[in-house]
Amino acid sequence: MNSSSLVTDESVPAVGLPIFDADRATASMHVRLESVDDHVAVFTQQVQDWQRGPDGAISLAALGPMVDAAVGSAPYLSAGGTRNFVMSSLSATFVAGVGDDDTVRAQSRRVDVDRRTDTVASVAEVHGDAGLIAVVTCRAVPVERVLRDAVTVSPHHGLQTVDESGTRPATPAAGAPGTADTADTATTLRSSVFAVVLGLEIAESTTASVSGTWTTAPWMLNPFDTVQGGVVLAVVTEAAQLALAGITSADEVIGLTEISVDLLRSPAASTTYDWSVSFLRIGRRMVTMAVTVTGTDGREQARATCTAFRVRRD
Repeated sequence: MNSSSLVTDESVPAVGLPIFDADRATASMHVRLESVDDHVAVFTQQVQDWQRGPDGAISLAALGPMVDAAVGSAPYLSAGGTRNFVMSSLSATFVAGVGDDDTVRAQSRRVDVDRRTDTVASVAEVHGDAGLIAVVTCRAVPVERVLRDAVTVSPHHGLQTVDESGTRPATPAAGAPGTADTADTATTLRSSVFAVVLGLEIAESTTASVSGTWTTAPWMLNPFDTVQGGVVLAVVTEAAQLALAGITSADEVIGLTEISVDLLRSPAASTTYDWSVSFLRIGRRMVTMAVTVTGTDGREQARATCTAFRVRRD
């Protein structure tokens, strides 16, 4: 494996992994390949100001493409680079948030081949400066697809939707759009900085659900020229967090803890899809949601379940 990890106008480590080199989504999200051997690849990501969620903090959704690289490279490496894989499912358990100045690190730590189904299960851990952030699992399916050549991106990594030098948005006051206790949630729930990057728009919000559209972009593509599974994870995560923002009161924090996504189809670039978050249970401590991403033809692209917990502010 002698290709470069990222072809840019910037200097990068002279380490390569073909399935990563051809991935535009990770390149666009400032993900770097730090090391690789026959079994393990290590990736880092310096979180960016434009990756902020609806609460003004760096969004967990921003980890999606790096997570995909970590768990997705493991099956590729386990097969010695002789087979390519796509994910059929992706799950994340979050145990901490991401700090504003964190450099996050992801590394796959186990790969198991399921010979009954000809699939591969892999596990990765994501760490920040303060410790463990998430544990991620995936199941990957071998496919007969050819990788594109290594991608070339500009220093701005192809993201033209936001200004990367933008400053942190002001934290909304109680009763402002994007918080609970508003007069009309359906019309005042606002988007987030990272939602704009992802192409998410809110169309309708009620006490039972939130829905909108998602428009994909070329920067989201994987080495097979479809939208990367980690971007789909990011969309589901951000949609869930937008919905949670609408039910969060001024004296509490609602932390997203688990997400499990079935990747039913591969979304295409420059295409608009519908997304919907339905509240299955809003309890005093736990909130559960179902998230779907659907094409204009009515076919589901992804389906997910999400869990969050409510904690009173000190």
